[in-house]
Amino acid sequence: MALRIGSMGLGFVSTIILAQYLGASGYGIYAWALAWATVLQLIATLGLDTLTVREVAAQKTLAAWSAMRGLLRSGPLIALCSSLTIAAAVIATSFTFVSSTEETTFIIAVALVPILALTNVREGAMQGLGRVVPSRLPEDLFRPTLFIALLAIGWGILSLSRSASTAMALQGVATLIAFLAGLLLLRWSLPAQLSSTVGHLRFMVWVSQALPFVVLRAINTLLSQIDIILVGLLRDSTQVALYATATRIAALVGIAEFAVNAAFLPVISRLFAESGVDRLRTGAPLVALGGLLFSAILAAPLIAFAPFVLHFFGNSFSGGVFALRILCISFVISALSGLNIALLNMTRHTRAVVVGSGAGLVANVLLNLAFIPEYGANGAAVAWLLSVIIWNGILEFQVRRTLGISATPLALVPTAMRRLRQRYT
Repeated sequence: MALRIGSMGLGFVSTIILAQYLGASGYGIYAWALAWATVLQLIATLGLDTLTVREVAAQKTLAAWSAMRGLLRSGPLIALCSSLTIAAAVIATSFTFVSSTEETTFIIAVALVPILALTNVREGAMQGLGRVVPSRLPEDLFRPTLFIALLAIGWGILSLSRSASTAMALQGVATLIAFLAGLLLLRWSLPAQLSSTVGHLRFMVWVSQALPFVVLRAINTLLSQIDIILVGLLRDSTQVALYATATRIAALVGIAEFAVNAAFLPVISRLFAESGVDRLRTGAPLVALGGLLFSAILAAPLIAFAPFVLHFFGNSFSGGVFALRILCISFVISALSGLNIALLNMTRHTRAVVVGSGAGLVANVLLNLAFIPEYGANGAAVAWLLSVIIWNGILEFQVRRTLGISATPLALVPTAMRRLRQRYT
């Protein structure tokens, strides 16, 4: 959580700098292009990051060093080939849907997709090895710090053009350097047993196991970015800037849930490999409760002081107050729903996640199409809130159906009530 809070703080600083120098329209172009890069890199990863977390954690528990080495060699090669193909295809066809004012920024953002995809796989490997905090250091601290420094040097000292394309190019430099730093961290984190082990490049085996994650990653990526893309397509760059800024601020509420999931993913895989769901039945709701409480604590001041918070980004961002408040509430509801996705993925029930997430995506797109044309950023926020409720409700049902447990903190209520009755009777 501390690492994520630091990352969010640095993100706020860079967003304020970009918003002040680029204005709502220029920052909207930057945010829209970055949203495309985020969508593409997550799809290009082919779900190998989540698969790597699950398999490496289990392989470490079972001392399956040969299989681990094979996965750590095969995964990055598969992700690299996939990301290069997708990036090339999108750039080649970009002239059909990207305007001339957005073209340069868009191409630079898409060119970052291979680096971002490889970063995802590297993070998955380190999380599976139990190195959760070091896995996120390059992306959460080093990259945003370097980006801010490059903005200061480029715009303040070298007098580079204050444009969205320049900002994206500087983001690319920071991304590349952070990726190289992450490779060094991974090398230092690898178990000593791997150095004397022969690993086999089992490309088809890992691709076949990753296929359900490919579909899931595509759905979840679209869920996280389709609203920004649709706002840009159905309205204008100003509304994109309002919604993107509100989303970035509201993401602070999601820090707790993100941290809990990042730390708990390899634990779920290890516990399931050792003893099935017995220890997960009691542990998961308690872990989710911690995430819920911290999410609520973080959401309260942002909801109460939303106008004051947005004031730091400039007067042109005041129209995002309603969207910010709705998005904060959405993150709290998401935390209430517990660790459903993590539990299903790490216990080899990925297809159940696909069903729930797919329903959420369909609902989100339909609601966005209904609300964005008239209400812009505010409509997108309401659409996201409703889709979160639908999405997590279905996932909770899937966890109960497949594992016979509940990961929501509400599962603790019956036990708490029984203890109270026993205490006072």
